[in-house]
Amino acid sequence: MTENLKNIFTNNAELAAKFSTISFPTKKTEEWIYTNPSILFDGIEALESEKVSVENTGDITFSNGKLIGNKTVFEITKEISDAKSNDAVTLLQEAADSYKATFNTSSSRPIYIHQNYETNDNKNLSASSLNLHITKNTKVTIVEVVGGTEIGLHSGITKLTLEENARVEYVKVLPTGLNDKYLGSVITNQARDSFFNGVIVTLGGKISRHHLIANLNGENATGNFHGLFTLDNNQHSDTFSHIKHHAPKTYSSQLYKGALGGDSRGVFTGKLYIARDAQEVDANQLSKNLLLSPKAHVDTRPQLEVYADDVKAAHGATVGQIGEEEIFYLQSRGIDATTAFNMLCDAFSADVIDHIENSSVREYLTSELKNKSLTKNEEK
Repeated sequence: MTENLKNIFTNNAELAAKFSTISFPTKKTEEWIYTNPSILFDGIEALESEKVSVENTGDITFSNGKLIGNKTVFEITKEISDAKSNDAVTLLQEAADSYKATFNTSSSRPIYIHQNYETNDNKNLSASSLNLHITKNTKVTIVEVVGGTEIGLHSGITKLTLEENARVEYVKVLPTGLNDKYLGSVITNQARDSFFNGVIVTLGGKISRHHLIANLNGENATGNFHGLFTLDNNQHSDTFSHIKHHAPKTYSSQLYKGALGGDSRGVFTGKLYIARDAQEVDANQLSKNLLLSPKAHVDTRPQLEVYADDVKAAHGATVGQIGEEEIFYLQSRGIDATTAFNMLCDAFSADVIDHIENSSVREYLTSELKNKSLTKNEEK
């Protein structure tokens, strides 16, 4: 598999050399034990090099990682891909053309970035690499929407750099229309007094894998990282999250929720790291999952790695079902069983959506959730 993947780096000798020196993950790799890498990468041997004709609906629009439209005042420039990572999968994602968008003016209106992925062959990787740089004292809401209807592997890596006192709300959405496989990474670096509020919503994709790597580097930096995956049929979604507190008096909160029907499988691995000198840190993490079918399955693993002694750190996980009592209670109020079930599912999901501050983005996600109708499956 890795020999084929080396062909991805045909136009980047530096990345190819670095990739050849690093072990690629296998099903025995701790971070991949619930998602065999082969189901994503087997057969992939070329990078989709051509953009396709797509509707330019976003404020900023990309096609197969190439910029095709920018309706904003913000500058977007092409740059050299980063070869500093020691992770083979991250290097693979870096093979795409890299762009940097600089947000140096506050905006009350959300900025929508549309990432469209289309492959001509199921052996191709369609990929994007985007660096979002938010300057000092800037406040902005960014919504990244993933789209792709063709078979193959779609990959997107997004890096966000927050300067001092920057305030960012970032939402990433995999809508129901997304087909086949998706690999996504979000990497944040936060300076002093910055605030990040992030939400990742997974509705579509037959197989999806998300990496969230957060670095709180400056004192009084706050990072909120939330997520929701609603799965049905035989969908598979895996999230690996690593929140790193490198500085004292930094704060993080994480809530990940999964609602699973059919034969779907969800995975959440969440790590909290607190460095030795990062005193007076307050960090919490919670994973909550709702099984809507006897064949649905979820694996959740919250983890703490703490080296400082003056911190508040907590984690927890729950897995449950909608009880007959809750359904009966709503039925006793004149609501039929199906409507009652859907209401309870909506209430479960709304907890994550409500963490988004921008009201128009909340409305957009609520609308997307309505397109994803999960039904209760009784065991036969």
